[in-house]
Amino acid sequence: MRWVLPDFASPRLAEAVEQLSVEQMDALPFGVVLLDPSGVVVRYSKTERRLSGFPHAVEGRAFFGEIAPCMDTPSLKGRIERAMAAETFR
Repeated sequence: MRWVLPDFASPRLAEAVEQLSVEQMDALPFGVVLLDPSGVVVRYSKTERRLSGFPHAVEGRAFFGEIAPCMDTPSLKGRIERAMAAETFR
């Protein structure tokens, strides 16, 4: 199956990545972590597993509490929370 790589400069990159199959997401040259609104991991791509050094299954676990507590900062988690509150981020 042929597919088109998302435009990395697009403001809609996250939406484009969410539409990819698991296989397509795993083939991207960057890691992908999809979270549900409560911060639980929905998808953790193979590339992200390799780059992060966290090869274990993480789906269903709290990203900021269990997987990457170092990311629980105003600059990342805070930005995500503000965007979600403003409904500018799914």
